[in-house]
Amino acid sequence: MFFSSSLFHVGSLKLVRRLGYLSDTMGLDKGRTLPRPESHNYLFLDRTMPAVGRKNPAWRLVINTDCDGWRIRMIPAREIKEMARESGVPV
Repeated sequence: MFFSSSLFHVGSLKLVRRLGYLSDTMGLDKGRTLPRPESHNYLFLDRTMPAVGRKNPAWRLVINTDCDGWRIRMIPAREIKEMARESGVPV
């Protein structure tokens, strides 16, 4: 999966860790790997959820939300344009 190098320049290492975990979980990592965390601290995958969950040592995250069932469906551009037109959004 392609991630913009700007993620690394704005100091979003927390975001990189979360995106890395999610891309691994959903099978989106197609050879473009994100840097693994150097920190020994664990972050919560979802800051808004209770602070309880299993730890993922590879990404140094506490998985405190259920994302095992998440799937991504790629939507073709023509469908996106059609949905936009139906919603009144200029295309």
